[in-house]
Amino acid sequence: MKLFHVLQERFGFTRNETTVLLFLCVTLTAGSGLRWYRNVHAAPPAPLSSYDYAIADSQFAALSRPAPADSGHAPSGGGRARRHAPADTLRPFGINLNQADTTTLVKLPGIGPALAREIVRQRAEHGRFESVDDLLEVKGIGPKKLQKIRPYVAVP
Repeated sequence: MKLFHVLQERFGFTRNETTVLLFLCVTLTAGSGLRWYRNVHAAPPAPLSSYDYAIADSQFAALSRPAPADSGHAPSGGGRARRHAPADTLRPFGINLNQADTTTLVKLPGIGPALAREIVRQRAEHGRFESVDDLLEVKGIGPKKLQKIRPYVAVP
């Protein structure tokens, strides 16, 4: 309370100005204390050995290539055109079937969002794929579709 009166008398602050000033000082002090506490008691960063660089490399390679040029004509059938990643984007690394998400799987030729979700569901229910041929167990993938996507997928 004494500090309150000193600020009013010495600096000519009104009661409201003094209240706001004290509130800001307390907030700044509390925020600084919390920041210090978080820095001192922060969890150590995850070890780099747990990071999968192969996935990051394949995603970077896929994103760093130029997008295919549009042909300039409307797709036949009146539906939306679904674009797949160009074959040279997928070939160098191969998509890891045991770690790919639906967004990555849709880049494969002949794989749409529903089939990508089915692949992820199959992996979640039955565990890791042991080989690329295990894709035949996924509903919607037959021998022809498997041959079409085989060059672009891998099971490390």
